Amino acid sequence: MTEKSKTLVKRSTALIKFNPKARKELVIRGLTALDEVRDADFYFFKGEEHRINEEFSQAIENYEKAIELDPKVADYYYYLGISQYYIDEYVYWDTENFKKAIELNPEVADYHYCFGRAQYHFDEEEAIEPYKKAIELDPNIADYYYYLGVAQEYLGECRLDDSDILLYESAIDNCKKAIELDPKVADYYYTLGEAQYELGLYEDAVENFKEVIELSPTHAYYYRELGRAQYKLSLYKDAVESFKKSIELCSHDTHDEIYSYTKLAECYEKMGLEHLELECFDKIDSLEEIRRESRRGNR
Repeated sequence: MTEKSKTLVKRSTALIKFNPKARKELVIRGLTALDEVRDADFYFFKGEEHRINEEFSQAIENYEKAIELDPKVADYYYYLGISQYYIDEYVYWDTENFKKAIELNPEVADYHYCFGRAQYHFDEEEAIEPYKKAIELDPNIADYYYYLGVAQEYLGECRLDDSDILLYESAIDNCKKAIELDPKVADYYYTLGEAQYELGLYEDAVENFKEVIELSPTHAYYYRELGRAQYKLSLYKDAVESFKKSIELCSHDTHDEIYSYTKLAECYEKMGLEHLELECFDKIDSLEEIRRESRRGNR
């Protein structure tokens, strides 16, 4: 929080907490509380109350009112951007509010981190520098390294030249750092495993996908990725079990089921189990028909 906000907190405490005496005083004065009070921090903390209660539309209204009254407080823009994100991650990642927060106070790591998160939705490469700046300002936050690694891993998939190797290597380093700081987050191991898989480090990938599953055993795609890495190591029996578990957890997602049955069929082919391979293809045909029916029903 800015120094100005800290000062305002002291003189706005009664309003922030909405204790009975403060509310009574507002009623006696004939105020509507949010229409006539001219304290920007009043609206900011009211916005915080709504945000904490996941009432994001109301939070946005209050943050915007706070900015209208005092457009020089970085936190107002930052939390406005955060609330917009929670309304719709893919529509309201508004980079402008985070830019403004950084302009007003460039020394707050979270501002750069969230600016990077916003940039990632529009241009993954543009997210790299904000994440690095966040790490420079505060090198002890696991998520900063993780999301930098995510951006690097994704860009590695998009590159068609040797630069993808450097990106994957950087992603691995950053995910390892995230794990060092917080070893109980499944997604950190997942992205680490994905980057290792892309570099052909299949044994390492298997170990990390197993760690993911230990931490979060109910996600189909974790087993699917484990199966892919096991297949690359010719561990076909293990891969079969992983793909079967992925299918079990697919929750009737026909696209994911079809993919897992396809990989399962490939395992059976390698094992010389033609009858089981054919059973997989029969199941794929049934799922394809279900998907076609669903598409026709949605027209």
